[in-house]
Amino acid sequence: MVNENLHEEKNTHVGQMLKSARLARGLTLDDVSKNLCISKNRLSYLEEEDEKPECNVYTLGFLKSYALFLGLDEKELCQQFKNQALHSPTPHLLFPAPLPGKGMPSLRIISISLLFLIISVIGWKWLEYQDISPSSQEQKALRKPTIDESKKTDPINQNSSQLAQSLAEHASATEGPVLLQAVEKTWVEVKNKSGTIVFSRLLQPSESQEFKNPQDLTLKTGNAKGIELLSGGKKRTFPEGSGIVRSDIPLDPEKWVEQNSETQ
Repeated sequence: MVNENLHEEKNTHVGQMLKSARLARGLTLDDVSKNLCISKNRLSYLEEEDEKPECNVYTLGFLKSYALFLGLDEKELCQQFKNQALHSPTPHLLFPAPLPGKGMPSLRIISISLLFLIISVIGWKWLEYQDISPSSQEQKALRKPTIDESKKTDPINQNSSQLAQSLAEHASATEGPVLLQAVEKTWVEVKNKSGTIVFSRLLQPSESQEFKNPQDLTLKTGNAKGIELLSGGKKRTFPEGSGIVRSDIPLDPEKWVEQNSETQ
């Protein structure tokens, strides 16, 4: 699957190689989008000669799938894409020069600032003294036993806290794994809350992957219609068209109802 012209044209942009290989096979962007389940806009972005290409995990994943489909060397193309992004020209930044005669502030401004700072410190110390005065301490001492006594003698507060604790323990005990199942060919990627990728691959129809602790996981897919999420008696689907990219989909089943109510 090595492109014959890949080594001869080192200075050729990756987008030109992809477009030339696609046209040589008589394919359109629509044909490639239907076969790979990648949006047409994403494929067009890969073929464009961007001065500052976006080189991230998602873009490299799409590029690898596109190169494999066209029979190109995906490793060499990805490396050349990284080099192209690394050596892209950076914009020249112009910083405003200081105005003449606007250097150090005058002695009058410094004196006023110091005076204001001293007044602020004195006021803060006075307020702190008021807080620790005997009268305020006596009032706090009188109020504290009343509040503590009401908490100890009120059975309603104790029952409410015990009930809330038992409900939280029951909710955590009933949480189960989530099954990610593919109904169409689609690329998926799962991250944890710190941004680390825990799963990334191209799924074929009827393939699935189970996640036992889905509470802090989010999903991104290149074909939202091609996946289903199952957990216990819950099921979540995405009735969009093929090739729609969706990101930040929570795998936590407790968040499905809330998100479905927002999208309907």
